[in-house]
Amino acid sequence: MYELNKSASEGSTMNNKQEDYLLKKKSHNYKRNKSKKKDKKSGEQIETYKDRIISLERELENRNNQAEKYKDLYFRMAADFENYKKKMRNEVDEIRKYTKENVYLEIISIMDNFERALQSFNKDEVDEHTMSIMKGIIMIYKQFHNMLEREDIVQFKSLGEKFDPRIHHALTHKEVEGTESDIIVEEYEKGYKYKDKILRPAKVIVSKIVKNNENIVKEANNNGKE
Repeated sequence: MYELNKSASEGSTMNNKQEDYLLKKKSHNYKRNKSKKKDKKSGEQIETYKDRIISLERELENRNNQAEKYKDLYFRMAADFENYKKKMRNEVDEIRKYTKENVYLEIISIMDNFERALQSFNKDEVDEHTMSIMKGIIMIYKQFHNMLEREDIVQFKSLGEKFDPRIHHALTHKEVEGTESDIIVEEYEKGYKYKDKILRPAKVIVSKIVKNNENIVKEANNNGKE
């Protein structure tokens, strides 16, 4: 009886051990499978992260390229705008300069009329009232003259000077005894300079050689030789 119980007990123990072994093996297989699944999932996540990183790097590169393009566009637009401002400033300066020069020329024309009026007066033939008017005209003339001088506008001498087409405008030529050719003998309108620029050329009459009989014969002989 004892032996039967012992045999049954041993069989039960064996069964328990087998069950434990199977449970452990099953648990081990489960853990291994779980670990494999976990590794597989981790690998898939890593690949997903790698793809995401590559995608983000490409997107960053595209954004950087766009930023460079916008940067270049900004600098070009800034340069174009600066050039535009300079052009507008130059145009405004030219308009102002042109307007000022026109005003100066108008004032000079008024002064020409004052000078003609003063030249028409004969001090010996005018009464006291007319003389007071003449003095008032002279005072106004001097005010215009001083105003032009403050603006660096001055007359330049022409009478007795050699004719220069850059600053003189010849109205006609005139034969004058004892004077060489191309000398200014009369001045119809005075010339004016604005700083180093000719504001208005002087209108003048220029001398030419007087043709006497001797000169005419010489000229005819020279023409015959040609």
